[in-house]
Amino acid sequence: MVPTAPQLARTVSGPSVTATTPPYGRQGQTGEQVTITGSGFTADSKVSWARVGVADSTDVAVRETRFVSSTQLVATIDIAPDADLAFYDVMVENPDRKKGIGTEMFEVTTAISLGSLGGNTNANAVNDNGDAVGYTVVGTEQRAFYWSGATAMVDIGGTEALGIDQAGTTIVGRGSARALTWTGSGTSWTSAPLPMDPAAIDGRATAVASDPVTGQATIIGGSESVSLKHATLLRPRLWKRTPIGGWQKVDLLMPNADLSGTSSWVAAVNANGQATGAVRPGGGAAQAVVWEASGQYKVLGEGGAPGINGAGTIIASFNNSGAVYYTRNAIGDQWTGPLPLPGGCSNGMGVDDAGNIIARRCPSPGSSRLTSVIVAPPYTTAIYLSGLGDVTEGGTVYGISRGGTYIAGTAPTKPTRVGARWRNPLF
Repeated sequence: MVPTAPQLARTVSGPSVTATTPPYGRQGQTGEQVTITGSGFTADSKVSWARVGVADSTDVAVRETRFVSSTQLVATIDIAPDADLAFYDVMVENPDRKKGIGTEMFEVTTAISLGSLGGNTNANAVNDNGDAVGYTVVGTEQRAFYWSGATAMVDIGGTEALGIDQAGTTIVGRGSARALTWTGSGTSWTSAPLPMDPAAIDGRATAVASDPVTGQATIIGGSESVSLKHATLLRPRLWKRTPIGGWQKVDLLMPNADLSGTSSWVAAVNANGQATGAVRPGGGAAQAVVWEASGQYKVLGEGGAPGINGAGTIIASFNNSGAVYYTRNAIGDQWTGPLPLPGGCSNGMGVDDAGNIIARRCPSPGSSRLTSVIVAPPYTTAIYLSGLGDVTEGGTVYGISRGGTYIAGTAPTKPTRVGARWRNPLF
């Protein structure tokens, strides 16, 4: 009699989770459908969102799990308006109680993707209506764009858009070696060059201030490029709206003008006529500068100054130590600083009229991931801005609206970087 071979126990593997699409959702979003990819799924698999291995239906509630195949499920979820801005695990459990966990597969954020017209995309500025502008790569060209919830991304020509007024009818930027404005709305925009010196070889309009009542653009800040014998140098400029609706160029005083090879430029401006930016004296290291409405200037220290609030009392800046800020001393009418911002960030990038400062390239607590933060007065605690689901890198901010409602920047997705817009988590 032939002996019977021993029966070996079969190992039944449980489910596994390898990806979620999309890998993020917004606070307060309801009915979002998330596709979960993996293996070992069954018709009775259940999905839950978890933190530290514990299901968290308070922050992310799963309405329904739909079986597609053994490698794909679709979960319909509701995200609480006050859900933690953080990464969540996505957990699949089969009827035999075997579980598969996708660690940090989904991020809750206040950001939305503005998309791209082909290649890497940055949103440089945003107003309190949520209209954003920046640049996107189309084929081999860099192009300026306008974005709104009604139009999505619109190619407006030029090279880069760098500012938009509160009314959403004037955009500033550059293109064809000129500082430009665009006027219009929605999908219809017309560009026009700003006045420049005959000897200027290039120009750049980097920032715009709006009338506090009408929201219309009143002052534009930027720079012109001039070609000298041995170098091309930048000169700081303002353009002020004339009574008949045109623009008049104003040459700002040049810091360190006595040093050859000096460049200077405007990065931000407010409706009072104050501007901030930088000077690079004699081709050396950049230094932060503020120009008062009188035209007089003060060199604040090393680095640059990308932001000033509407009252002209707070400047967002950076130096070799990282993100810093300056405040105006009301008694002596002097600038106090540089004062360090929390969060270990490299650059202070902008400030709204309430004094909230945004900063970028900040290490996330407990990880090597770089992201951005917003810091409210008295500037003791940084609030981390979540990204678009990439665990290796968060978002990079470039501008905040005057009222602080929205923040503009960029965030990595696959296969490219997209423009991003955050709702201010402080509101």
